[in-house]
Amino acid sequence: MKIPRWARNLLIALLVLIGVVLITRQAILVHLRGLSGASAANTILPARMVSTTQPGASAARDESSRPPLSTAARLRVLYRRADFAAAVEAADSDDPAIWWHSLNWSILCMDPRFTKASNIAALPPISGASAAEQKLMRESLDKYRDGPPMRLTLPERYSTLLENVYAKRITSLDPELEKALYDASFASIAPAEAVARRYVIEQTRLMCASYDTEEFLRHYRVAHARWLAAGSTAAMLKNPKAGWTSKQFSELTDADYDLVERIVRERQPDGLARLLSQSIAGSLHMVSETERVESASALMAGLAANQFISAIASCQLGVDDCSPQSPRFRDTCVNFGGCHLDDLAQVMNYILARDGLDPDWINREAERVVKAVWNGDLAALGIRRASEKR
Repeated sequence: MKIPRWARNLLIALLVLIGVVLITRQAILVHLRGLSGASAANTILPARMVSTTQPGASAARDESSRPPLSTAARLRVLYRRADFAAAVEAADSDDPAIWWHSLNWSILCMDPRFTKASNIAALPPISGASAAEQKLMRESLDKYRDGPPMRLTLPERYSTLLENVYAKRITSLDPELEKALYDASFASIAPAEAVARRYVIEQTRLMCASYDTEEFLRHYRVAHARWLAAGSTAAMLKNPKAGWTSKQFSELTDADYDLVERIVRERQPDGLARLLSQSIAGSLHMVSETERVESASALMAGLAANQFISAIASCQLGVDDCSPQSPRFRDTCVNFGGCHLDDLAQVMNYILARDGLDPDWINREAERVVKAVWNGDLAALGIRRASEKR
């Protein structure tokens, strides 16, 4: 079915507004593309079975194997500082999970909400989009940068209309109605929440104004080579220099599957931090089949769910921090609402209820992911050997 022009334009705008999912993540990967290149080219790589746990540590599923709270606690201290020096300190950390999360500052500062207005024109193009769509994207970003938070669903009065448009294959809409649909994608917030949100925006923009991406990446790359040589599973995961060859987590080679299985069964903090990161979460089954949102009016909820779930699961596992100073909290509350609340789980309940969805949906799915990790159930996360499909 051919997607109507207005729907395609709205879809592009909505995708843009997720920021970290598309533009931010792609831009970060462009910067980091050389990580496994020259800086690690002469590194003698460890065997695939090297573990970052203590020698002889058991993989038994008991409380003693829970990732240490010190990782999340140390991240919280760094997040509270909200400055460039904290990002560099994280990159230089003696904890590989903290090293991996040092990328969170870069991801946050490349979000259109927090970057300089002049930087929007320099954002990388979206692959496959026409010149007109690229223009629309930048116009949407200009409007979006200082606009209100996004809704996860369209208001009820538009839901039926949108469903009918797709069902009847309508190819165009009245421009005024098209504009109304776009405007309806934004949420109205109370004055107290608006004040809290403005504070987060201004504080984060101030931090990002002094953020030196190239200087940060210099520290990050040096640490990457060091952790790769030490056998950190965060550095080895999806890294061709460490022997990774698989394209999908649902079709892993035996060697790649063994690495992921070790990360999950031993609950290695650095490996879990990487596995549940924004760049991988979209490739895993964060949302169970019975919990998927299929409605066209809930497009944003379906697109953003994996990121929300992975963030909360990471914090419940103790490999990240979800306090109000954390990058994931800032990004979520500014883009979707809830900056007046105390942690990311509360934010999720708030915005889901506001937009007419089950308020426990994301937290329930995050608990499912945590349970899968504790039980060593890779299949529940959509992780399988390629040979299992034969």
